[in-house]
Amino acid sequence: MADRGFKSIDLFEFIDKLGWKYCIRCTNDVLVKIEGKEKIKYLRDITTLKNGVRKFNGVLLSAAKYKCNIAVCKAEESDDTWYIVTNMDSKKAVREYKKRFIIEEISLILTYIIFRISLYFIPMEITPTKCTSMNLFIVYAIYCP
Repeated sequence: MADRGFKSIDLFEFIDKLGWKYCIRCTNDVLVKIEGKEKIKYLRDITTLKNGVRKFNGVLLSAAKYKCNIAVCKAEESDDTWYIVTNMDSKKAVREYKKRFIIEEISLILTYIIFRISLYFIPMEITPTKCTSMNLFIVYAIYCP
């Protein structure tokens, strides 16, 4: 799971080669080709449902025509629209993406704890900043078996 800053066809392809699953939010300016939906040229052209998720499978993304699935919905308690690109079943994409926020909160807590412990036990060359990425992987492994 990742936010818009990580949208990259190269990253999507790399994760595919590893055999992993991903849900990565994209910006609305990404080119898209959806069979039978010729009026949709960019993600922003996809209208959202009032209380639901629009799901598209076998979408061609960007000029590279990367084949993926997309889920589009309004974020809860916000006017923000989520365009989630995934190699999973698009029905599961929003549910999985929401876990990102729980993971970030737990990571912040772990980083704080590590920082407090480091004041007493960890040598100064290891900082909480260097531990944050590891925390995300640990939290994800615990929270998402």
